[in-house]
Amino acid sequence: MKSFLLIDSSYPINTRNIRFLNSLKKYFPNASVEFIGWNRKGREILEEDRKMPIYNEISELGNRKAKLLGLWGFYKFIRKYNKQMKPQVLIASHWDNLLLTVLLANQNQRIIYENLDIPTSTNKWVLKVLHLIEKWCLRKVDLMTVASRFYVPLYSDYRGKVVIIENKLPNDVPRITDYHLCTNSQASNKVLNIVFLGNIRYVEILNNLIEAIRDDSSLFLHIYGDGPFYDELQSFAKDVANVRLYGRYSYGDITQIYSQADLIWAVYPADDYNVKYAISNKFHESLYYAVPAIYASGTELASFVSQNRIGFEVDCYSVQEIRNLFNKITKENLLEIHGELLHQRIQEKKWDEEFMPFIDYCKKELNI
Repeated sequence: MKSFLLIDSSYPINTRNIRFLNSLKKYFPNASVEFIGWNRKGREILEEDRKMPIYNEISELGNRKAKLLGLWGFYKFIRKYNKQMKPQVLIASHWDNLLLTVLLANQNQRIIYENLDIPTSTNKWVLKVLHLIEKWCLRKVDLMTVASRFYVPLYSDYRGKVVIIENKLPNDVPRITDYHLCTNSQASNKVLNIVFLGNIRYVEILNNLIEAIRDDSSLFLHIYGDGPFYDELQSFAKDVANVRLYGRYSYGDITQIYSQADLIWAVYPADDYNVKYAISNKFHESLYYAVPAIYASGTELASFVSQNRIGFEVDCYSVQEIRNLFNKITKENLLEIHGELLHQRIQEKKWDEEFMPFIDYCKKELNI
Protein backbone atom coordinates (compact mmCIF):
# COMPACT_ATOMS: atom_id res chain seq x y z
CA MET A 1 0.00 0.00 0.00
CA LYS A 2 1.15 3.55 -0.76
CA SER A 3 1.98 5.30 2.49
CA PHE A 4 3.02 8.67 3.92
CA LEU A 5 4.26 9.53 7.40
CA LEU A 6 4.37 13.20 8.44
CA ILE A 7 6.73 13.91 11.34
CA ASP A 8 6.51 17.03 13.52
CA SER A 9 7.89 17.81 16.97
CA SER A 10 4.70 19.49 18.18
CA TYR A 11 1.14 18.73 19.24
CA PRO A 12 -1.73 19.62 18.77
CA ILE A 13 -1.36 19.33 15.02
CA ASN A 14 -0.94 22.79 13.51
CA THR A 15 -3.36 24.02 10.86
CA ARG A 16 -0.82 23.69 8.04
CA ASN A 17 -0.13 20.04 8.86
CA ILE A 18 -3.87 19.38 9.07
CA ARG A 19 -4.26 20.78 5.55
CA PHE A 20 -1.31 18.70 4.35
CA LEU A 21 -2.76 15.51 5.80
CA ASN A 22 -6.23 16.24 4.45
CA SER A 23 -4.88 17.02 0.98
CA LEU A 24 -2.85 13.80 0.91
CA LYS A 25 -5.95 11.82 1.88
CA LYS A 26 -7.96 13.64 -0.79
CA TYR A 27 -5.54 13.03 -3.67
CA PHE A 28 -4.34 9.59 -2.51
CA PRO A 29 -7.58 8.06 -1.17
CA ASN A 30 -6.15 4.53 -1.14
CA ALA A 31 -2.92 5.48 0.62
CA SER A 32 -2.08 5.25 4.30
CA VAL A 33 -1.52 8.79 5.65
CA GLU A 34 -0.16 8.95 9.20
CA PHE A 35 1.17 11.58 11.61
CA ILE A 36 3.72 11.40 14.43
CA GLY A 37 3.91 14.30 16.88
CA TRP A 38 5.50 15.32 20.16
CA ASN A 39 3.15 16.47 22.91
CA ARG A 40 5.70 18.71 24.62
CA LYS A 41 3.21 20.57 26.79
CA GLY A 42 1.42 17.50 28.13
CA ARG A 43 -1.93 18.49 26.65
CA GLU A 44 -4.83 16.07 26.58
CA ILE A 45 -4.86 14.11 23.33
CA LEU A 46 -7.93 14.93 21.26
CA GLU A 47 -10.38 12.09 20.73
CA GLU A 48 -9.80 12.04 16.96
CA ASP A 49 -6.03 11.76 17.51
CA ARG A 50 -5.99 8.93 20.05
CA LYS A 51 -4.96 6.32 17.48
CA MET A 52 -2.00 8.42 16.34
CA PRO A 53 1.49 7.75 17.71
CA ILE A 54 2.04 10.83 19.90
CA TYR A 55 5.23 11.10 21.98
CA ASN A 56 4.29 12.36 25.46
CA GLU A 57 7.31 13.93 27.11
CA ILE A 58 7.18 17.36 28.74
CA SER A 59 9.61 19.88 27.25
CA GLU A 60 9.19 23.58 27.96
CA LEU A 61 8.04 25.45 24.87
CA GLY A 62 10.45 28.17 23.81
CA ASN A 63 13.32 26.45 25.64
CA ARG A 64 15.67 25.21 22.92
CA LYS A 65 17.98 23.46 25.37
CA ALA A 66 15.07 21.43 26.78
CA LYS A 67 13.93 20.54 23.28
CA LEU A 68 17.44 19.50 22.27
CA LEU A 69 17.72 17.21 25.29
CA GLY A 70 14.36 15.65 24.47
CA LEU A 71 15.10 15.03 20.79
CA TRP A 72 16.91 11.75 21.49
CA GLY A 73 13.80 10.26 23.06
CA PHE A 74 11.65 11.57 20.21
CA TYR A 75 14.10 10.11 17.70
CA LYS A 76 13.83 6.64 19.27
CA PHE A 77 10.04 6.97 19.30
CA ILE A 78 9.94 7.84 15.57
CA ARG A 79 12.42 5.08 14.72
CA LYS A 80 10.25 2.50 16.46
CA TYR A 81 7.10 3.48 14.56
CA ASN A 82 8.95 3.90 11.29
CA LYS A 83 10.02 0.25 11.51
CA GLN A 84 6.45 -0.81 12.26
CA MET A 85 4.70 1.31 9.62
CA LYS A 86 7.32 1.08 6.86
CA PRO A 87 6.02 4.19 5.02
CA GLN A 88 7.21 4.83 1.47
CA VAL A 89 7.44 8.59 2.01
CA LEU A 90 8.64 10.43 5.10
CA ILE A 91 7.60 14.08 5.36
CA ALA A 92 9.74 16.07 7.80
CA SER A 93 8.13 19.25 9.10
CA HIS A 94 10.85 21.75 10.13
CA TRP A 95 14.62 21.39 9.82
CA ASP A 96 15.10 19.63 13.19
CA ASN A 97 12.73 16.85 12.19
CA LEU A 98 14.51 16.68 8.85
CA LEU A 99 17.74 15.79 10.66
CA LEU A 100 16.00 13.00 12.60
CA THR A 101 14.30 11.75 9.43
CA VAL A 102 17.55 11.62 7.45
CA LEU A 103 19.21 9.67 10.26
CA LEU A 104 16.48 7.03 10.54
CA ALA A 105 15.31 6.63 6.91
CA ASN A 106 16.30 3.50 5.03
CA GLN A 107 17.55 3.59 1.45
CA ASN A 108 14.14 2.67 0.02
CA GLN A 109 12.27 5.50 1.67
CA ARG A 110 11.78 8.88 0.00
CA ILE A 111 12.15 12.08 2.00
CA ILE A 112 10.15 15.28 1.62
CA TYR A 113 11.28 18.37 3.53
CA GLU A 114 8.27 20.45 4.59
CA ASN A 115 10.11 23.73 5.11
CA LEU A 116 7.65 26.05 6.80
CA ASP A 117 10.20 27.90 8.96
CA ILE A 118 13.85 28.20 7.97
CA PRO A 119 16.52 27.67 10.66
CA THR A 120 17.05 30.81 12.72
CA SER A 121 19.16 32.05 15.63
CA THR A 122 20.25 35.42 16.98
CA ASN A 123 23.79 34.00 17.26
CA LYS A 124 25.47 34.15 13.85
CA TRP A 125 27.73 31.15 14.58
CA VAL A 126 24.81 29.01 15.72
CA LEU A 127 22.91 30.09 12.62
CA LYS A 128 25.83 29.06 10.43
CA VAL A 129 25.94 25.61 12.07
CA LEU A 130 22.18 25.19 11.58
CA HIS A 131 22.52 26.07 7.90
CA LEU A 132 25.35 23.54 7.50
CA ILE A 133 23.22 20.82 9.16
CA GLU A 134 20.29 21.65 6.89
CA LYS A 135 22.53 21.67 3.81
CA TRP A 136 23.93 18.25 4.73
CA CYS A 137 20.41 16.87 5.19
CA LEU A 138 19.23 18.29 1.86
CA ARG A 139 21.49 15.84 0.02
CA LYS A 140 19.02 13.11 1.01
CA VAL A 141 15.85 15.08 0.21
CA ASP A 142 13.81 14.21 -2.89
CA LEU A 143 11.43 17.17 -2.71
CA MET A 144 11.27 20.37 -0.66
CA THR A 145 8.08 22.32 -0.05
CA VAL A 146 8.43 25.90 1.20
CA ALA A 147 5.85 28.04 2.98
CA SER A 148 7.17 31.31 1.55
CA ARG A 149 8.02 32.43 -1.98
CA PHE A 150 10.87 34.41 -0.41
CA TYR A 151 12.64 31.23 0.76
CA VAL A 152 13.35 30.00 -2.76
CA PRO A 153 16.44 32.18 -3.52
CA LEU A 154 18.04 30.97 -0.28
CA TYR A 155 18.20 27.41 -1.66
CA SER A 156 19.84 28.03 -5.03
CA ASP A 157 22.37 25.24 -4.29
CA TYR A 158 19.66 22.64 -3.76
CA ARG A 159 19.32 20.46 -6.86
CA GLY A 160 16.03 18.78 -6.02
CA LYS A 161 12.49 19.90 -6.76
CA VAL A 162 11.12 22.92 -4.84
CA VAL A 163 7.37 23.53 -4.56
CA ILE A 164 5.91 26.69 -3.04
CA ILE A 165 2.88 25.92 -0.86
CA GLU A 166 1.97 28.94 1.20
CA ASN A 167 -0.52 28.99 4.06
CA LYS A 168 -3.60 29.85 2.04
CA LEU A 169 -6.94 29.54 3.76
CA PRO A 170 -9.13 26.60 2.78
CA ASN A 171 -11.81 27.47 0.25
CA ASP A 172 -14.59 26.42 2.60
CA VAL A 173 -13.75 29.11 5.18
CA PRO A 174 -16.52 31.74 4.88
CA ARG A 175 -15.48 35.22 3.81
CA ILE A 176 -16.83 38.35 5.45
CA THR A 177 -19.51 40.12 3.43
CA ASP A 178 -18.44 43.69 4.23
CA TYR A 179 -15.24 45.31 5.45
CA HIS A 180 -15.85 46.46 9.03
CA LEU A 181 -14.79 50.04 8.34
CA CYS A 182 -17.53 50.35 5.71
CA THR A 183 -20.33 49.27 8.04
CA ASN A 184 -19.08 50.09 11.54
CA SER A 185 -21.04 52.87 13.19
CA GLN A 186 -17.99 53.63 15.33
CA ALA A 187 -16.10 54.72 12.23
CA SER A 188 -17.94 58.02 12.35
CA ASN A 189 -16.65 58.40 15.90
CA LYS A 190 -13.11 57.85 14.61
CA VAL A 191 -12.47 54.70 16.65
CA LEU A 192 -10.12 52.39 14.72
CA ASN A 193 -10.31 48.73 15.75
CA ILE A 194 -6.86 47.10 15.61
CA VAL A 195 -6.70 43.32 15.98
CA PHE A 196 -3.84 40.98 16.84
CA LEU A 197 -4.56 37.26 16.79
CA GLY A 198 -2.02 34.52 17.28
CA ASN A 199 0.51 33.06 19.67
CA ILE A 200 1.69 35.49 22.37
CA ARG A 201 5.45 35.08 21.91
CA TYR A 202 7.05 38.38 20.96
CA VAL A 203 5.80 40.31 23.95
CA GLU A 204 8.30 43.18 23.56
CA ILE A 205 6.76 44.13 20.21
CA LEU A 206 3.20 43.86 21.53
CA ASN A 207 4.21 45.99 24.51
CA ASN A 208 5.52 48.61 22.07
CA LEU A 209 2.17 48.57 20.28
CA ILE A 210 0.26 48.97 23.54
CA GLU A 211 2.54 51.81 24.62
CA ALA A 212 2.06 53.55 21.27
CA ILE A 213 -1.74 53.58 21.52
CA ARG A 214 -2.05 54.05 25.29
CA ASP A 215 -4.77 56.58 26.15
CA ASP A 216 -5.50 57.30 22.47
CA SER A 217 -9.28 57.32 22.35
CA SER A 218 -9.27 57.03 18.55
CA LEU A 219 -7.68 53.54 18.71
CA PHE A 220 -8.79 50.28 20.34
CA LEU A 221 -6.65 47.13 20.37
CA HIS A 222 -8.21 43.65 20.53
CA ILE A 223 -5.77 40.80 21.31
CA TYR A 224 -6.82 37.18 20.65
CA GLY A 225 -4.61 34.22 21.56
CA ASP A 226 -2.47 32.81 24.31
CA GLY A 227 1.08 31.62 24.64
CA PRO A 228 4.12 31.53 26.91
CA PHE A 229 4.01 35.30 27.58
CA TYR A 230 0.26 35.78 27.89
CA ASP A 231 0.37 36.54 31.63
CA GLU A 232 3.19 39.04 31.16
CA LEU A 233 1.27 40.82 28.41
CA GLN A 234 -1.93 40.81 30.43
CA SER A 235 -0.10 42.41 33.35
CA PHE A 236 1.39 45.10 31.10
CA ALA A 237 -2.00 45.95 29.58
CA LYS A 238 -4.19 45.71 32.69
CA ASP A 239 -4.48 49.48 33.24
CA VAL A 240 -4.74 50.44 29.56
CA ALA A 241 -8.36 51.33 28.87
CA ASN A 242 -8.23 50.90 25.09
CA VAL A 243 -6.77 47.37 25.09
CA ARG A 244 -8.66 44.13 25.64
CA LEU A 245 -7.28 40.57 25.79
CA TYR A 246 -9.63 37.70 24.96
CA GLY A 247 -7.34 34.70 25.47
CA ARG A 248 -7.35 31.54 23.37
CA TYR A 249 -9.57 31.45 20.32
CA SER A 250 -10.70 28.70 17.98
CA TYR A 251 -9.56 28.74 14.35
CA GLY A 252 -13.24 28.51 13.47
CA ASP A 253 -13.68 31.98 15.00
CA ILE A 254 -11.34 33.88 12.68
CA THR A 255 -14.02 34.95 10.22
CA GLN A 256 -15.96 36.53 13.08
CA ILE A 257 -12.79 38.17 14.43
CA TYR A 258 -11.85 39.62 11.04
CA SER A 259 -15.39 40.89 10.53
CA GLN A 260 -14.85 43.21 13.51
CA ALA A 261 -11.38 44.43 12.47
CA ASP A 262 -10.42 47.65 10.71
CA LEU A 263 -6.70 46.88 10.78
CA ILE A 264 -4.58 43.80 11.59
CA TRP A 265 -1.31 43.89 13.54
CA ALA A 266 0.84 41.28 11.74
CA VAL A 267 4.22 42.41 13.03
CA TYR A 268 6.97 39.96 14.02
CA PRO A 269 10.63 40.70 14.95
CA ALA A 270 12.41 41.92 11.84
CA ASP A 271 15.84 40.94 13.18
CA ASP A 272 14.81 37.25 13.20
CA TYR A 273 16.34 35.48 10.18
CA ASN A 274 13.19 33.46 9.51
CA VAL A 275 10.84 36.43 9.86
CA LYS A 276 12.91 38.36 7.33
CA TYR A 277 11.94 35.86 4.61
CA ALA A 278 8.72 34.29 5.90
CA ILE A 279 5.14 34.93 4.83
CA SER A 280 2.92 34.86 7.88
CA ASN A 281 -0.54 33.34 8.06
CA LYS A 282 -1.76 36.87 8.77
CA PHE A 283 -0.76 37.98 5.26
CA HIS A 284 -2.97 35.35 3.64
CA GLU A 285 -5.77 36.04 6.12
CA SER A 286 -5.49 39.76 5.34
CA LEU A 287 -5.80 38.93 1.64
CA TYR A 288 -8.63 36.45 2.11
CA TYR A 289 -10.75 38.86 4.15
CA ALA A 290 -9.45 42.04 2.44
CA VAL A 291 -8.61 43.65 5.78
CA PRO A 292 -5.44 45.84 5.73
CA ALA A 293 -2.52 44.77 7.93
CA ILE A 294 0.72 46.20 9.31
CA TYR A 295 4.04 44.34 8.85
CA ALA A 296 7.59 44.76 10.18
CA SER A 297 9.91 46.98 8.15
CA GLY A 298 13.08 45.27 6.99
CA THR A 299 11.33 42.08 5.88
CA GLU A 300 10.68 40.79 2.38
CA LEU A 301 6.97 40.69 3.13
CA ALA A 302 6.85 44.34 4.19
CA SER A 303 8.61 45.34 0.97
CA PHE A 304 6.12 43.30 -1.05
CA VAL A 305 3.00 44.78 0.56
CA SER A 306 4.38 48.32 0.28
CA GLN A 307 5.24 47.92 -3.40
CA ASN A 308 1.79 46.51 -4.12
CA ARG A 309 0.00 48.99 -1.85
CA ILE A 310 -1.79 46.23 0.06
CA GLY A 311 -0.60 47.02 3.58
CA PHE A 312 1.55 49.14 5.88
CA GLU A 313 5.01 48.66 7.36
CA VAL A 314 6.55 50.00 10.55
CA ASP A 315 9.71 49.85 12.66
CA CYS A 316 8.36 47.57 15.37
CA TYR A 317 11.14 48.45 17.81
CA SER A 318 10.20 52.14 17.95
CA VAL A 319 7.14 53.21 19.93
CA GLN A 320 7.30 56.63 18.30
CA GLU A 321 7.37 55.18 14.77
CA ILE A 322 4.33 53.03 15.57
CA ARG A 323 2.57 56.11 16.94
CA ASN A 324 3.53 58.10 13.84
CA LEU A 325 2.08 55.42 11.56
CA PHE A 326 -1.29 55.47 13.31
CA ASN A 327 -1.34 59.25 13.07
CA LYS A 328 -0.92 58.97 9.28
CA ILE A 329 -3.54 56.26 8.69
CA THR A 330 -6.89 57.58 7.51
CA LYS A 331 -10.18 55.97 6.64
CA GLU A 332 -9.43 56.81 2.99
CA ASN A 333 -6.05 54.98 3.21
CA LEU A 334 -7.72 51.89 4.59
CA LEU A 335 -10.51 51.82 2.03
CA GLU A 336 -7.97 52.22 -0.79
CA ILE A 337 -5.90 49.30 0.52
CA HIS A 338 -9.09 47.27 1.01
CA GLY A 339 -9.77 47.72 -2.70
CA GLU A 340 -6.22 46.71 -3.66
CA LEU A 341 -6.51 43.60 -1.49
CA LEU A 342 -9.69 42.59 -3.31
CA HIS A 343 -7.79 42.92 -6.60
CA GLN A 344 -4.67 41.10 -5.33
CA ARG A 345 -6.52 38.08 -3.95
CA ILE A 346 -7.95 37.34 -7.40
CA GLN A 347 -4.37 36.87 -8.65
CA GLU A 348 -3.25 34.64 -5.77
CA LYS A 349 -3.33 30.87 -6.22
CA LYS A 350 -5.51 28.84 -3.88
CA TRP A 351 -4.21 26.05 -1.61
CA ASP A 352 -5.24 23.23 -3.98
CA GLU A 353 -3.62 25.00 -6.95
CA GLU A 354 -0.31 25.28 -5.11
CA PHE A 355 -0.57 21.71 -3.83
CA MET A 356 -1.00 20.15 -7.29
CA PRO A 357 2.71 20.30 -8.32
CA PHE A 358 3.45 18.39 -5.10
CA ILE A 359 0.88 15.74 -6.01
CA ASP A 360 2.15 15.50 -9.58
CA TYR A 361 5.74 15.05 -8.38
CA CYS A 362 4.73 12.29 -5.95
CA LYS A 363 2.89 10.44 -8.70
CA LYS A 364 5.48 10.82 -11.47
CA GLU A 365 8.83 10.95 -9.71
CA LEU A 366 8.18 9.04 -6.49
CA ASN A 367 5.82 6.56 -8.14
CA ILE A 368 3.21 6.98 -5.41
